[in-house]
Amino acid sequence: MLSVTKPVEGQIEGSRPKASGKSIGSNRARSLTWELPFWFSLSVWSLLPSSKTPWFEIGSIPVSSKEMVSIAVTAFYVLQTISSSMVNQRFLSSHRPVTRFRKPWHYLLPTFTILMLLYAAISVIWSGMSPRDTTAMLYTLMGTASALLLGYNLIAKRSAESVRSFLWWVTVFLAGIGLLYSAQSFFSLGLRSELGKQLWDATDFGMQRVRGPLFASSNGYFILIPALAFCIQETIQNRAGRLFKLAVALSLLITIIGLGSRAGLIILGLFFLFLIFFLKGRQRFFVILMVTVITIVAAALVFSKARTDRLQSLRDDSRAETHRAAWGIITHRSIIADIFGSGYGSYWNWYLEEGHVKLYDWQVVDRRIWTPFGRMLYHPHSVLLLLAVEMGVVGLLYFFALWAVLARILLRNLRGGSFSIFTSGVVASGFSMFFGLPLFKPSQLQVNALWWIFLFGALALINDTRPIARRIPFEHLKNAHV
Repeated sequence: MLSVTKPVEGQIEGSRPKASGKSIGSNRARSLTWELPFWFSLSVWSLLPSSKTPWFEIGSIPVSSKEMVSIAVTAFYVLQTISSSMVNQRFLSSHRPVTRFRKPWHYLLPTFTILMLLYAAISVIWSGMSPRDTTAMLYTLMGTASALLLGYNLIAKRSAESVRSFLWWVTVFLAGIGLLYSAQSFFSLGLRSELGKQLWDATDFGMQRVRGPLFASSNGYFILIPALAFCIQETIQNRAGRLFKLAVALSLLITIIGLGSRAGLIILGLFFLFLIFFLKGRQRFFVILMVTVITIVAAALVFSKARTDRLQSLRDDSRAETHRAAWGIITHRSIIADIFGSGYGSYWNWYLEEGHVKLYDWQVVDRRIWTPFGRMLYHPHSVLLLLAVEMGVVGLLYFFALWAVLARILLRNLRGGSFSIFTSGVVASGFSMFFGLPLFKPSQLQVNALWWIFLFGALALINDTRPIARRIPFEHLKNAHV
């Protein structure tokens, strides 16, 4: 994420030369051009209805064209990063060496994730799946890696200013898409097919739950809460355009509440608790007052039409059964199985179950798994359960490493970090891993990529004052010719 540059003659080491308005404009234009593939794929995911999405088969495995577009975009940015790194190395080799500092250990997170995915791919050897299910589940690992690499490479080698600008436009995009999805749910604009209404609309919320091609009602909060946190952070730190930023925050809150997700409201409440705990002095009073007012307005708008029936109970018998059965599996298998895991997909080979093949049987097929320890849902609805049951100690070590990074962010907030609001939202959203299966599902590849963008963006911003070495802004590196 960080790079090295040679200081300009006469420039104090660590400082940056002032750029003219013309050069700033040209740098922004080049950065936007470089980002176009990402914005194109994000627009496709956000606006193309699932009923209009072409599907095709690769080795008898149904694959969505949306996922293929995102994987192709990931390949573009990975190749671009490799090319830029080669240019950077040539630049360094022709200039005098500069002092390096040790990288923070959490910058190894992408490496840890790829190693975990490689282990998961190896573990299918003893998972006992059919050849077709094995191919399908290996494809899910490719989607997980793609989301990680897309998120990382869109943040890597950017200056702090560029990271903030990029995250802001991602936030505005999500607010706009959320407003569109919310309008469909409120006013029934006819953007959904009859089949989509029958399969997904709950009768215990009083209205169509907010959702769309980009995110579902059950997972939208995973990216909307970090976006909300970043919007609030920008509103506090920069007074310019504050009214527009408040409108963006209101749109995001309307969307989050309109999801009708109990887990989403729990995560939102956790984010508010983090704000109360980590903010100090006058800033805490102003932020809490602002967030309270916007939340009341958003809730009043949503519940002017929606009902609270489905939000009055957190009971979920199917998930409770899954947890009990998973614990029974872990406690009754051999020590070797606990160490190495049962193998990726050994219990939850879920891709074909929820894929295009079963779409029209969604409500009539019993999709539970029967085990000697009880019934389980067709996928674990928990990243922790997946890693513990199917990948054993290796999976748990990765989960702890990921949460060590998130915990480090929270500890930094205790020391009064400059981006404590934003990082609180990112960490709060991470608790979704206990309620669902983010990061692994190809059907939410772009959602996963956006979450990685927010996480790596948070790491880049809070570590900007502790560089590995002097930075070379992304725009300069990208256009370097040696």
